[in-house]
Amino acid sequence: MSLEKYFDTESNIEANCIQNDLETLHLEDNQQNDCHSILSCLSNICLNEDLADVYFSFPGEKSIRYPAHKMVLSMRSPVFKAMFYGAFPQQNRDVEIIDIKPSTFNLMLRYIYTDRLQLTGKIVISLLYAAQKYQMQSLLTLCETYLRNNLWIRSACTIYSKTKLFH
Repeated sequence: MSLEKYFDTESNIEANCIQNDLETLHLEDNQQNDCHSILSCLSNICLNEDLADVYFSFPGEKSIRYPAHKMVLSMRSPVFKAMFYGAFPQQNRDVEIIDIKPSTFNLMLRYIYTDRLQLTGKIVISLLYAAQKYQMQSLLTLCETYLRNNLWIRSACTIYSKTKLFH
């Protein structure tokens, strides 16, 4: 009888050691990635060259080159999905953006990865254009809501004239 208890105890000790090893591995893995959720992982790789498979550049801005991840972009935009995974996918890792300012594109990328955005009157029109171009409905809705909530008589004509250029 006492011999069986010995084996049970040894099995328990071995099980505890395995469990402790697994917890240690799990802790080390979390420390390496520092990701507690998918959203925090995406935030960590936003504009980070780690695992990037596409780079966005802007004519006249040689020092600006934004790294990104085709899969992430494709999940948020049907235009990016068609560009990278459609019938004729983009083969080049470098994509030149000619009609959106780097600062606007940067904000759009941050929104794609984090689902967060601090809108201001200075950027809302250019982000609205980017949202339409890349068919990002959630970003489009945010911009439209901002404009609706911040529409004043003074700004109405300016907003109308700028958004008229989109169509």
